[in-house]
Amino acid sequence: MKNILLLSLKITSLIIVSSHFLHAQKIRTANGSLEKLKGILDYNIEFKYVDSDSMRIPKYDSERDFLQFQFNKKEKVQNGLGEKFKEEWFSNRKNLYEPAFIKSFNDFQLKKREVNISTDEESDFTIEITTLLTYPGYYITVYYEHTKLEVVMKIYRTEQKSDILYTSETIKTEAVEGGNTDAIRITAAYENLGRILSKFLHRKT
Repeated sequence: MKNILLLSLKITSLIIVSSHFLHAQKIRTANGSLEKLKGILDYNIEFKYVDSDSMRIPKYDSERDFLQFQFNKKEKVQNGLGEKFKEEWFSNRKNLYEPAFIKSFNDFQLKKREVNISTDEESDFTIEITTLLTYPGYYITVYYEHTKLEVVMKIYRTEQKSDILYTSETIKTEAVEGGNTDAIRITAAYENLGRILSKFLHRKT
């Protein structure tokens, strides 16, 4: 009983530390200036993903290698499961991850300032989020590894994409929430990312 209690306390401590890191991490500027974003309250949002040979998945050579491994593994269990996994890996981006990011971003507001994003392309300015790394992690009772994302944020004038106002360095984030599927855990990571970037733009611009 004592060992179980100690294990529980250690896990709780890890979650608290990870959560603190998640919300406290700094977003650094690669190019441009935050001064150029002063006063902007509405943005379009675009999501991009590097191709499967360039997308990094920890423990695998690339996203393509990861998907082939998962395909072979699941096809051995049941014919068709591998193809279903590959299809959902990509469709979940638009169906789950991007809406979760947008909702989380817009849910954070300050009394004196409300920065919002949408996909209607009516704003003069666009935020582009490009995902470079996706790691779904795992969660098996008390054993887990956090989901990880690495992205770059670029902000430009909607009608002139070459007029880039701001580009971040690589932003690394994790999801501390557990979940029994990759989709649940990756959705949580994009929710966290949306919250982080919303706080950043509210407070820094």
